[in-house]
Amino acid sequence: MTNQPNRRQARHTTARLRAVLTAILVIALCANCAQIPVTSEIHSQDLSVSDPGNIYFGAPGPLQDASPREIVNGFISAQAAGLTDNFTVAREYLTVAAARSWDPNTDTTVYQGDIDLGYIDSSAPEEPAIVPEIDLEGAIRIDVVASAKSLGTVDVQGTYTESLADARLEASFELLRNSQGQWRISGLRDGLVMSHTLFQNNYRAVPLYFLSPNAQFLVPDTRWVVSALAESQALRALIEGPSPWLRDSVRTAVPDGTRLVSAVRTGANVTVNLSRNVLNANPSERANLAAQVQTTLKRIPGVNTVTIQAESIDMNITYNDSIMRDPNRATGNASDPYVLHDDILMRLRGRELEPVTEIAPFTGYDVTALAIPESVVAGVFRNGLSEIRRLPLAANMSPAIGTPGTGDADGESADTPENESEDAGSASNDNDPTDGESGEATTPETSQEPTVTSVILSGNALIAPSVDRFTWVWSGEQRQSLETGELMLSSSYGTLQTTVVVPWLAGREVHSLRVSPDGTRVAVVSSANGIAHIEVAGIVRDAMNAPLSLGDPVTVGGQITGANAVAWQDESTLWVIGHTANNEAESLFGVSISGPSEVIAPAENTHTLTAARGPRAVILGSDQGVIRTRGSSGASWSEESLDAWFPTYPG
Repeated sequence: MTNQPNRRQARHTTARLRAVLTAILVIALCANCAQIPVTSEIHSQDLSVSDPGNIYFGAPGPLQDASPREIVNGFISAQAAGLTDNFTVAREYLTVAAARSWDPNTDTTVYQGDIDLGYIDSSAPEEPAIVPEIDLEGAIRIDVVASAKSLGTVDVQGTYTESLADARLEASFELLRNSQGQWRISGLRDGLVMSHTLFQNNYRAVPLYFLSPNAQFLVPDTRWVVSALAESQALRALIEGPSPWLRDSVRTAVPDGTRLVSAVRTGANVTVNLSRNVLNANPSERANLAAQVQTTLKRIPGVNTVTIQAESIDMNITYNDSIMRDPNRATGNASDPYVLHDDILMRLRGRELEPVTEIAPFTGYDVTALAIPESVVAGVFRNGLSEIRRLPLAANMSPAIGTPGTGDADGESADTPENESEDAGSASNDNDPTDGESGEATTPETSQEPTVTSVILSGNALIAPSVDRFTWVWSGEQRQSLETGELMLSSSYGTLQTTVVVPWLAGREVHSLRVSPDGTRVAVVSSANGIAHIEVAGIVRDAMNAPLSLGDPVTVGGQITGANAVAWQDESTLWVIGHTANNEAESLFGVSISGPSEVIAPAENTHTLTAARGPRAVILGSDQGVIRTRGSSGASWSEESLDAWFPTYPG
């Protein structure tokens, strides 16, 4: 009996030693994680489908007698750990007043490489590099500035904006010595500062899905959320609604006043508990709401099923699976692009060229661009630079049927001149081989049948056209007016014309534009004073799907300093031909909407860029008739000299 307390004491002593050793090991590991990372390459990827698993970072508090620079360094390192500990450790580096006032949730600035920390002598602002004499007895305030290459910023809504090529992060910190003689940060800006490596490990891109106006498509609005809190943060952002730039082009089935009560993930299932407001939606809108919620959550790795509740009661909503996400822009032989070969429209099937029998030869025309929707007979071409014309139909073809711009059950439409009023636009007679303005013959003869076509848009130097899924043709003057910008549109059969005022294009030169596959957004590449602008804007349409206006754009691809062509890779990623400030050779870039850009491969001598859905379905055309497709490695091109020009995917 007398030995029992000793054995118990020995066990307690051993346990204490193990705890101490474990604590020392954790502190050592955390200190290593908290170091400012060294230079690393930037690579964009779809973090919503490539999941490295949640990584949780720990961080030590301030060391005893740490210098002002060490305090700032430790504070920046502790911010990543704060994403899961409510910034408890990070606030230990601040004075009491600063810890109360600092708001870490306003934005996150992402930097690359080493971060430079230097002292600023407030008594000599003209010499910011001066390192002050730190007298621990007398000095009471020190200023430290942090400087690094800025990559981008995530705002309070989770939208990522890529920084311009030469942007720098500059953050100033004011430090005071407390009553214990320890330096603490007393003045700082709100928000977080995080290295690219830590950002990638702690954040994830999640597309939030909203509805096209007719609820036919799910339209993504990508946000960056904390990986460990992805489900709840994505749902709260979805409930709050789309980003301002997209707000007028989409809608949501979430009833006003709805809030997220909880989001609990159990294995592959997420149970979403919403407030009673969700019951205000009718059955159809509840099905649409389920489509939004389920599609959003299933883009988070590992989520396979979603249960939706209202105040903890299962709603048993039937998922509306008729709504399409990331629509394939063509049917049938969609993977085969069109090309022009010997004045004949061809389909490129592997390495073989096959004539398109619906279209007559282009004999006598100066083809400089093609734009072809899913129905080839609704396609157009640019003749020289001054005209957009319908594709010449073969003699056995007749105009398609339908109502202009309305869209059928699959979102497609075809224009019927007979159904349009005479004052709806400059109606062109498709069987009349004369130009409606000059009266001169415009249907050149061939050795077979005459080529019949008509002008639907004309100008001085027109942008290469884009045809949206409602068969509206988009173009406009390359050189925009200094007073205001505008785009010219026509129904594909030329019987309706309109213009869309675009103030943000005023004074610019427009190099390329492409409408998204779902018809809700347009990507535009333009320049002014030698500065490239890559922007995406929402399209506002009327009940008949006719474009009415464009919203204010969101800027993407900030690291690209020069650009001349754009195409859609998928629902939220663009292909761009351009260059950076450090490399003026033309390259193909993958550009995320709300995300970083990535150099894919060299792309010199590119004349035409086209793409279908997916990272491999991109084709470059040269002015020598060479067609380039992405090789198996993705970083090189397979070239074919086919004497083929203007490769164009349908859609």
